[in-house]
Amino acid sequence: MRLLIVTLLLVHAFGCSRDDDRPLIEDKEAFVDLSVDEQSALVGTDQRLDQRIAELSEEINSAPTAKVYSRRGAARVLKRQFDSAMSDFDAAIALDSGHAHAHYNRGVLHSQLLEHDLAIADYTNAIDADADYSLAYANRGMDHLELKQYKLAIADLRRAIELDAEDHLAMHALAVALFENPDRVESDISAAERLATRACELTGYGYDDYVQTLRYIERPASTE
Repeated sequence: MRLLIVTLLLVHAFGCSRDDDRPLIEDKEAFVDLSVDEQSALVGTDQRLDQRIAELSEEINSAPTAKVYSRRGAARVLKRQFDSAMSDFDAAIALDSGHAHAHYNRGVLHSQLLEHDLAIADYTNAIDADADYSLAYANRGMDHLELKQYKLAIADLRRAIELDAEDHLAMHALAVALFENPDRVESDISAAERLATRACELTGYGYDDYVQTLRYIERPASTE
């Protein structure tokens, strides 16, 4: 049975950089260490989402830019306003086809909608615009994994970890990819166990999916 991967949208939140003094709810830092329950509560009810969408709408009315459209789209995804969010990402990319964050954010939405090929294309465009975009490598790797394109997934996830040595989601996904790869060798199993263990350590063994993956990898080979 295929191992579980935590939802891309909830754990690898939108990759907009913080470049002003206000906390941006779409930042990775605002979500990646929250529990699933806390993330779900924020996505569903947090008033900061409505406030942020209103602020960004005012900015768009006065001076529309790719960055602002991308940020509003990210907030709208968290409100599950998917059509409006996609329109915002499209508008951002129309204004600036090389805007890495807009491609990344649209890729996250495609991932959430299980449109993996479209997500991969957007993550690739994000990487073309920013060769060190670790989140884009990680998420592209996870979409490759969903399509059982193991070699491509492994390469992307390894690159993501090279760029961000504490990306526990990429570690967990790489552990899954190595273990599930039908062409794996014995050393891949031990590498998968090390990665799954490290992902658990980085999160204080607080993510059930990570712990379940580790236990699955550790079980005797005769039970596979």
